[in-house]
Amino acid sequence: MKENNDLELDNYRSYRKENTSKLFSTSFSFPSGSFYSYKGWTQFDNDIINNLFLKLKVEWIDSDNPENFILNKLNESVTYHKPMIFYFWTPHQVFYLIFKNYLYNLI
Repeated sequence: MKENNDLELDNYRSYRKENTSKLFSTSFSFPSGSFYSYKGWTQFDNDIINNLFLKLKVEWIDSDNPENFILNKLNESVTYHKPMIFYFWTPHQVFYLIFKNYLYNLI
């Protein structure tokens, strides 16, 4: 049985709620959650966020290497146990690297 303060993050409707979005916020996006993206990539992030009424704000990456920027942010997020929203294609090295570390810690 779930308690009232348990967050359900398994579908997009969860990201319409303010208490969920604050988990993913930064000083740039507060009180909305932050979603990292890069204008040089083909993306529809703002359209998707707006059409689904998500309490997220796209944080545009200003870097010559946006993939490394996201990987560094992800590493920081894992290190400090802070949630982060982004997406990568699969297969991608990041899924192996991160899950491998978790698997080794569980054994």
